[in-house]
Amino acid sequence: MAGHIDRLSWCVILLTAFFFVRTLGERTRPDAAPLDCEHAAATDITAMDRCLTVRPGDVELMAELARAYERADRWDRAESVYRRAIAVDVDDSDIRVRLGHALLRRGDSGGARREAEIAVALQPGRREPLDLMRQANGEQPGLDR
Repeated sequence: MAGHIDRLSWCVILLTAFFFVRTLGERTRPDAAPLDCEHAAATDITAMDRCLTVRPGDVELMAELARAYERADRWDRAESVYRRAIAVDVDDSDIRVRLGHALLRRGDSGGARREAEIAVALQPGRREPLDLMRQANGEQPGLDR
């Protein structure tokens, strides 16, 4: 059958197209600037956000993006990105501590305390989660008892 494409061929074509678009992200649009995720400036929230669409499981990129949101005083967005990072890597105590600090900035000391408790359980004796715990309890960080 000349000119006939079977279902399997259509599946292969669609999967190839999906992979191509997913891999290249917005670079496939002729009006979009080239996307260089390896060299995206840590202050360029828009570029990092675009990179995250291309690399959705990149926890390091999420941490950088969340820190950029913190610097921009957008604590709600920072919290959201930290939560997304934790969904990818539940055992990352650094991300949990950063989330805890974002929660404190938003007035959620209970949420910060929960994140500190998890981080302490993941890495007992580490100073940062202990300091976060003290801050969440209204104490000064770094005070040894």
